[in-house]
Amino acid sequence: MVRTLTSTAIVRVTPARRKSWTVRLADFLDTLHTLMTTSMRISNAKARRELGWAPTVPTYREGIPLVTKASR
Repeated sequence: MVRTLTSTAIVRVTPARRKSWTVRLADFLDTLHTLMTTSMRISNAKARRELGWAPTVPTYREGIPLVTKASR
């Protein structure tokens, strides 16, 4: 009885309904491209003004080696 109920409740996914790995890869690469090329310029002016905060290094490029060194 349980076996019959279980086997009828299972829905088979036909190959036509599944995305191929190439389509999934293309979707991922498209999303990655969008993330990497979208401008995400931000300002730290509010933190400076309201908190009196100052960055340790002037640019993010100078900070990357410090972060990688600290994470080791």
